[in-house]
Amino acid sequence: MDMITGSGEMSRVTETKFDVATVSEAGGEYTMPDYYPEVRRIVSYTAQALPDTKFLSGDTLEFGGALAFTVVYIGEDGSLVSLPYATEYSGKLQLPCDVRGTNEVCIDASAEDIQCRVLAPRKISIRGRVRQRVYSDQPTEYRMTCCDGEGAALGLSDRASVQMLRGKVPVMLCGRGSATGNAEGEIRDKPGAKPVSCTGAVNVLEVRARRDAVTVRGEVAVRCLVFTADGMYAQAKGTLPFEETVSAQGCNEGDPCRAWGRVASVTVSENGEGGLKIEGEYDMEAEWIRQGEVTLVEDAYSTSWASRAEKSDVFSISPVCCFNSPLTLSGSGKRTTKPANGEYLTDMSCEASVASVEINDGKAVFTGKCIIKAYIASDGEVICQEISLPLKYECQAMTVSDGGKSVLRSQVSVADVSGRLEGDTVFASCELCLSICCMQQTKLSPVTKVVLDKKAPVAREGAQIKVFYPDHKETVWDVAKRYLSDADMIESVNGVRRKDECSAPILIPQW
Repeated sequence: MDMITGSGEMSRVTETKFDVATVSEAGGEYTMPDYYPEVRRIVSYTAQALPDTKFLSGDTLEFGGALAFTVVYIGEDGSLVSLPYATEYSGKLQLPCDVRGTNEVCIDASAEDIQCRVLAPRKISIRGRVRQRVYSDQPTEYRMTCCDGEGAALGLSDRASVQMLRGKVPVMLCGRGSATGNAEGEIRDKPGAKPVSCTGAVNVLEVRARRDAVTVRGEVAVRCLVFTADGMYAQAKGTLPFEETVSAQGCNEGDPCRAWGRVASVTVSENGEGGLKIEGEYDMEAEWIRQGEVTLVEDAYSTSWASRAEKSDVFSISPVCCFNSPLTLSGSGKRTTKPANGEYLTDMSCEASVASVEINDGKAVFTGKCIIKAYIASDGEVICQEISLPLKYECQAMTVSDGGKSVLRSQVSVADVSGRLEGDTVFASCELCLSICCMQQTKLSPVTKVVLDKKAPVAREGAQIKVFYPDHKETVWDVAKRYLSDADMIESVNGVRRKDECSAPILIPQW
């Protein structure tokens, strides 16, 4: 990291300037067109937040996007119908500190608390919340300066009398970029099937950092609910491969990095040859980090004048890990409805999240949960059963600071979910893609100013050497500061370092 000497010393650390959560409401009443069948019963409803804009006006951040709903219901003729509906959301947030532009503000958005009910045969009310996590990691410069009691700069000899205790601390450099893309392909495993609904997820397979960019390779995993030629509902699955280069200024080859994305839209249609044509649009984001080290002044005094050291608090972040990884979860749950003859599993959906991290013995352990919904066709109806599976993942930590507070940022995409029914039990298996960045926030208190009282010189009794017999756990610095002696000279005369504990008598030069 940078170090400037002369009138002062400057160190640069990275701080989380703010990390706040805010909630926006979205939704409303929607009347379906006449070509949609009337609603007999709603089977399921999901939503995805699609952040789109952010604008900075002074210290106020304005942001917005779309909340895209998908409602699956049983129509008046007994068939399953998928209804897409999107509504805009927006919000404002007064930032607690200045930022130079919206590129320094990151927004992670997710949909929650979705509610849907039928108002009329072709009218529904559907609402939800968009939870935004708004944060900014920025480099902060801390300069240590020396002055007299009136604030005037010191001369060379007075500056030379200032002794400093320096310490190295881990820091982090980081950056983020985004891109958009398209992918298309076909599904041929269900010939003659009619599409009912289609969802997609971005599955990141490989992320590689290079100069000022992050290369992301992956696939859009598509899952369709279809009505097959034999009169059954089933899943049709496909993957649309992609490779994107995300601009990431400051990134270097080999930096730890991660990427994640969301499918903004996916369309499915019959291709005229018995298969299904799939087209998807996606948004991609990538983040890189780099581990570094910076020297801060922990304490200071003058050997010539009475002095005081003024400190400032800084909450520095250092990297723990940054990665993408696949994860497979399997488990089962009991049904709340009784099994019936002839029923079968029509579709499954999954929502997964990483909620917490625990760092011990050089390892980071992440935990969360996976909520799975199974849609079961039974006696002409479709019922929804929900089960929950615990999520756990462990990886090696880069650095760990004592007393540091863990900061977790994560996204989880669902590449696939499958299952089966056995009596009153639902068995499920999920293929997930984790995108995780974990840091530690540590409070530091570096010296930012040393003030010399030019009216109170340090009294000397002529050239002399004192012998000091230290107490238990006293350091060389403690001794040098007590006698306002030159720490460099004590190190040289005794062959010790200023942070060492004194294990033998110390010679203290006094000239």
